[in-house]
Amino acid sequence: MTVLSSLHLFSMVLGLALAVFITGRDSRSWTNLWCAALFICFSIWNGGMIFKHSPLTPYTLQPMLSNINAAGWIFSPMVALSFVLAFTEREWIFKKMWFWALFIGVPGLLLYKHYTGHIVADHVLKSYGWLGVYYVNFWTCTFLIYLIICIAILLILNYSYITKCDSQAKKSQARIIFISLLLSAIPITANTLAGMFFGALSFPEMESIFMLIFCCGIVVAMSRHKLMNLTPMLAVKNIISNMPSGMLLLDKEGALVSANEQARSMLGWPSGEMVGRHIRDFLNKDQTTNQLQEDILRGDNFRNREMSLLTREGLPLAVSLSRSLLKDDAGEVAGIVCLATDLTLTRAKEVQLRESEEKYRDLVENINEVVYSLSPEGTIIYVNPRVRTLMGYHPEDLLGRNFSEFIHPEDFDELNGRFLDVMAGYAWAHEFRVKDKTGEFRWVYSSSRPARRDDSIVGVQGTLMDVTERKKNEEEKFRLETELRRSQKMEAIGTLAGGIAHNFNNILYPIMGYAEMVLEDLPEESPFREELEEILTATHRAKELVKQILAFSRVTKEAFQPQAPWPIVEDAIAFIRNALPATIRIKTHMDKQLGYVIGDRAQIYQMLMNLCTNAYQAMSSTGGVLELRLERCLPSSENTQSGRPSLNEPHIKFSVIDTGEGMTREVMDRIFDPYFTTKPVGEGTGMGLAVTHAMVEKHGGFIQVFSKPGKGSRFDILLPASSSQEPPIPVIPPSEEKPHGNGERVLLVDDEKAVREVTRRALERLGYAVTVADNGLSAWEEFQKNPQYFDLVLTDLTMPGLTGRVLANRIFETRPNLPIVLISGFSESEVDEAEKSPGVWARVMKPLEQEQMAKVVRRALDQAKSS
Repeated sequence: MTVLSSLHLFSMVLGLALAVFITGRDSRSWTNLWCAALFICFSIWNGGMIFKHSPLTPYTLQPMLSNINAAGWIFSPMVALSFVLAFTEREWIFKKMWFWALFIGVPGLLLYKHYTGHIVADHVLKSYGWLGVYYVNFWTCTFLIYLIICIAILLILNYSYITKCDSQAKKSQARIIFISLLLSAIPITANTLAGMFFGALSFPEMESIFMLIFCCGIVVAMSRHKLMNLTPMLAVKNIISNMPSGMLLLDKEGALVSANEQARSMLGWPSGEMVGRHIRDFLNKDQTTNQLQEDILRGDNFRNREMSLLTREGLPLAVSLSRSLLKDDAGEVAGIVCLATDLTLTRAKEVQLRESEEKYRDLVENINEVVYSLSPEGTIIYVNPRVRTLMGYHPEDLLGRNFSEFIHPEDFDELNGRFLDVMAGYAWAHEFRVKDKTGEFRWVYSSSRPARRDDSIVGVQGTLMDVTERKKNEEEKFRLETELRRSQKMEAIGTLAGGIAHNFNNILYPIMGYAEMVLEDLPEESPFREELEEILTATHRAKELVKQILAFSRVTKEAFQPQAPWPIVEDAIAFIRNALPATIRIKTHMDKQLGYVIGDRAQIYQMLMNLCTNAYQAMSSTGGVLELRLERCLPSSENTQSGRPSLNEPHIKFSVIDTGEGMTREVMDRIFDPYFTTKPVGEGTGMGLAVTHAMVEKHGGFIQVFSKPGKGSRFDILLPASSSQEPPIPVIPPSEEKPHGNGERVLLVDDEKAVREVTRRALERLGYAVTVADNGLSAWEEFQKNPQYFDLVLTDLTMPGLTGRVLANRIFETRPNLPIVLISGFSESEVDEAEKSPGVWARVMKPLEQEQMAKVVRRALDQAKSS
């Protein structure tokens, strides 16, 4: 091994040893870390030089060893610069991304250009060194500029630190590093310049020696003074300089000896002008200055006393002052330390907090909702003034009372469960009823959440919003929807019932007609007369049943007349009294001077009988009182209960009241549904109240129901009162004589064969000549053959193809004076239209009795002759 190789080996080992030593002392110090990195770069550079200059190294390895040597050489200036930055307390730069980009990018690029032969052209090994031949191009100039810039920045930073550093120890360290840097950097740069531009000989051992001088200087600086270790006095000074409060150091007479930067900044005084002034010069004269001065100089120690100091401009400054004495070893007072904290920001925050609290209070107390807070036991601990609008209470009247006192009993259990849920950490929204000061209940919507403090639930907070009107509107909407559904259902069932009645009439008509004809032909002593009379009795009962069905379906049209109501009630009482057991008493209250009601006496009687029967069945097992009342009223006074619009016209009210079992809301919603009954099978059909409801509405009135389970029931029927106070004209019964025909020619039209045949035979028996047609079209064709032939047309109203009304209109256009009688069994709309049709002399409903048909036909013919 040559002397040159030995020198590089020694330098490499020394650099690695120093790197390990420096890192081991304090691996957290940026200065130590960069110092160790510099020694490592130096070792890499020397390691490449060891084998590169060795005669044993093959020539083919020279380029690789040259690159290893270049890595340490090119990165050394940037690492040395980083070391000086850390040493001069500029560690902040290591947190910048651009620094690391430069640190890696520039040396890395230069190393790459060295490897590709853009910087060093050739190396010629000599016995005393090597001859470096460089290209003089952009990259060699860049390398040279990079080297010079790094060295220049190193020298400038170090020198600037020496002039500004307050610590003598740090200055001494900086001087040693600066001198070692000069002794190494300048010769190395000069050697590089000579080899680059003049092809001069390069002595690697000299570069190694110069690098060794720089490293040794750093080692000497670190060994003579503990790098980055502050003395206790320096630590105290650093703490005082960086403390957030202003510090005033006074002598025992009160003169200012020293003040830190914070105190000078607060009061606006330069350091030279503050020292020597008495403490009284800094106290605001608006306060008791003498007493404060005495407390500061001779009083006891105190902490955080609020007072006012004066700035240099004479402006008051609110501070929090703490005072303590400094004593020497003998226990004598040597000075006074005052720490002042600026309260300007604190006062501003207090003002902001106060304003925020006032805004919050104004918002909470004037919001349209009731805001409340409850304790874990449900006690009201806060409620805003809005509660006076909702419940009528003053907020102070509710504090300390339990919220459950104001809850509707039906809502209490659910609300209590909700309260426990909120105390468990859940928020909820709910509607319930609260009792106001007058004792009435109002619906409220509440939104509640847990009230927390330090992650613990300490109560419940929430709001109440009055939704009483909305609930009433919802209930009214539900009631109207229920009535609409019921009306639609009744209309649908009524249509179905009318259809059934129509078909049943077509079946009943022939039975009744043939039975009457047979009965007329039988002699009085015939044994079959009794059976035929029973058949006719059954058909009449069936006819009455059809009438009820048609009344329910609202297809019959009665001419309602004024009726005295109280005789109808008395007749109903007389009839029902005989059917009631002794356990049921009857009470009546009737005003016989209340006027007259417009309606049909038989139907009003049937309504009362249905209601009395229903009341009797409700009390059949327990007994009780059945009360009937009759009075005059205005529906407008009962709109709240009935829910119907005010008619503003007098009505007659029939009331049937029982003390039976009563009904639930669910049952009340369905009592007027056809075939709905709560009675056992065989004890009721469920049609009584449905038929009653249909009759009442047909009379233009309405029915009210009031009931509670166990409290009995009350049914009120309200029918329009007559405006006339005179008694109604009695109806004269028609003659019992059956009129006959005189050979008049009748065109009979009906699509039902059985009805057509029985009517034909009945008319022929009465003395008429009958021509039959099975539909409207064939009847029209028959009529057109000889329009003057027929004396009367008797046609069914509802027929396929050509209806009775259309047929009547066509005939009227041809013979306006020809009497036409329409027979109907169902369609209300067609009956109404038929009555308006020209040429219609009469309209009758199926099934027709023989006597009734005879009178209708005879009357129509006679009226036609007289007109």
